[in-house]
Amino acid sequence: MESKSEIRSYSEFKTRDGRTFPRTIEQPKNEPEHIEPVKLYLGDLVDVLPRLKQKFDLVVADPPYEVTDYEWDKLDTENWLKAIMPHLAKQYHLFWFCSPKFAADIEMIFRSLGLEIQSRIVWHRRNMAMGSKAVNRFIDTWDMVLHVGNKPLNFPSGWTDAWFDVQVHAVPQSNFDDKKIHPTQKPYSLIRRLVEFGSDLSGVVLDPFGGGGTTGATCQEDDRQCVLIEKERTYVEQIELRLKIKREAK
Repeated sequence: MESKSEIRSYSEFKTRDGRTFPRTIEQPKNEPEHIEPVKLYLGDLVDVLPRLKQKFDLVVADPPYEVTDYEWDKLDTENWLKAIMPHLAKQYHLFWFCSPKFAADIEMIFRSLGLEIQSRIVWHRRNMAMGSKAVNRFIDTWDMVLHVGNKPLNFPSGWTDAWFDVQVHAVPQSNFDDKKIHPTQKPYSLIRRLVEFGSDLSGVVLDPFGGGGTTGATCQEDDRQCVLIEKERTYVEQIELRLKIKREAK
């Protein structure tokens, strides 16, 4: 064992005139703490978010549309927004998908909550037309994405159609690289664009309707932190397989 005097001799040195000064000892460099980019929670956002006590720089929300026969496909827009709003960072962006059928009603809810619409993005899904047997109306080929935000978007420096409010992206299919694992899954290319434009690498992204886990997949690609919340156990299991992660313990 080294004596205290020996330890002191390593940490101090003497000058010729007898004065002592601390010796600089090189400390081992600490490795940066590993942060899991994507965290997955099973549950309803209204119950999960208050437990997290976290602020988010970007919210990408693809909520139920109430246009299918699925049990979970029910609208509750006002309550969802009220649950999310306290968790928005001081500077943030929010992208909210909705059906054209309810876009006007949902925009009025946004206005009533003081959420000022910055953009109305049209996602044109040219490979999938809804209501192809319609005889008394035009066929539905697009979805609305309402955009709220209070800071600059990370647009590319070059002028491209990425800046436009009409975005053309194919609906995921089982024979695509962007495979369909959820009935209302949105294109990876579109979600990636919203994540890149709406958040920085240091930001934290929330997807309160995890679905097929596409938002988490784009965040894994760029090592962004992301929280996914999904209330249907079946889709949570699909996300776990897709992203090779495990849901967080309750």
